[in-house]
Amino acid sequence: MSRSNDRAERESLSVKSSQRKVFSGARVARAAIAAGGLLAIAACQDVTAPEKPEVSPAIRMSNAPGDVLGTLSSNLDDMTSWSLVALPDGTGKTNIVGLLNGLKGHLKSGQVAACQQDITDARAFLGSLSDVQQVEVGQVGVALDVIKLALDSIK
Repeated sequence: MSRSNDRAERESLSVKSSQRKVFSGARVARAAIAAGGLLAIAACQDVTAPEKPEVSPAIRMSNAPGDVLGTLSSNLDDMTSWSLVALPDGTGKTNIVGLLNGLKGHLKSGQVAACQQDITDARAFLGSLSDVQQVEVGQVGVALDVIKLALDSIK
């Protein structure tokens, strides 16, 4: 009987020691989590950004009508010249280039009424082209739309 008691006692001790190991491992894990939490809280309190952010001066665009029209004038060649290449040389091409140059000058000088007349004349010319040519120089029509929109916003 003493043998079976000894054996039962050993098993009981081994169960208790394994429970202690589990509990002691859980305690270590809790302590590690708590320490990590404390470190995280302490780290969040440190400022990592500069004390005073540098502010660049504000960039402002002028809304003066002359500036908008002047910008359109200087960009008119970029908006239209590459699509005019599709037109065959002749009086038609000379006419539209002349109309666009007149529009460019009127935009630069801020003459709104003259610009509107130039747009009307240019649209009439574009309407006289064949369907294929109208597609090829479609960018000119888009440029005229942009300019018309700017002129309408000035009124």
